[in-house]
Amino acid sequence: MTESDASPQQTGLIPPLLAGRHALVTGGSKGIGRSTVETFAAAGATVSYCARSPESLEMVQEATRDLPGETLAYTADFSDVAEADRFYDEASARSGSPDILVHNVGLSVARNFVRMTNEDWEALFRLNLGSSLQLTRRAFPDMKRRGWGRIVMVSSATAKFPIGHLVDYSASKAAMVSVAKGLARDWAKYGILVNSVLPGLIMTPAWDEAAERLAGSGIRGETVPEVLESFSGEVPIPRFGHPDEIAKVILFLCSEWASYVNGVALDVDGGWSGHLF
Repeated sequence: MTESDASPQQTGLIPPLLAGRHALVTGGSKGIGRSTVETFAAAGATVSYCARSPESLEMVQEATRDLPGETLAYTADFSDVAEADRFYDEASARSGSPDILVHNVGLSVARNFVRMTNEDWEALFRLNLGSSLQLTRRAFPDMKRRGWGRIVMVSSATAKFPIGHLVDYSASKAAMVSVAKGLARDWAKYGILVNSVLPGLIMTPAWDEAAERLAGSGIRGETVPEVLESFSGEVPIPRFGHPDEIAKVILFLCSEWASYVNGVALDVDGGWSGHLF
């Protein structure tokens, strides 16, 4: 499966829900982030997005060149939170302060809890949560002044169902949901709505890499297709989701169509989680 599969800009079905809006998308060069950039541009937004690799950013620029909205690429490495400030400053100077924030940057590393150091925890939380906090902190005065804002935390199904070998990742994603719910209650009176999206099994480059590592281990199958099928078989909709299926939910949450949606932690996982609350 490639990142262009079922890409939203090819369907011609994306309405101009974000025309005139400026959106910041972190981790925008691959997977869910890239699909969000493409979907937002198809919906008419000016999209400032960042990633570490200039080469991957250029690929997104090529893919979005003919879409209604403008896409603007920035190189940033959020392992240094100061990079979040630089990204915000440069994007705002070029396109105005953002109306929309989509916090998608994140890292997951499978490792044994007992062998993890405090430095491992701090580094992962700095990347997965710290940059989101800093960008949100920067955007709040501008959104409050405008009387309108949308913030979406791209969390994970593991926020509600932690995984032992991803315990630090799961904890960081749960923290994102907690922050979003707290800010949603406090900031709605200013016209700023804050929500979280919790993707389940989504076919991204990270999953391609994970399946290759697991293939042949005997734990989940001997081949990549067998590994992927062993995971997707646990989902009521028995397949991996596409990144654009998450991006369209994020688009909804950032549009006027979601004007009374605030503080939700929305599972987008094909029914995998199965919880009541």
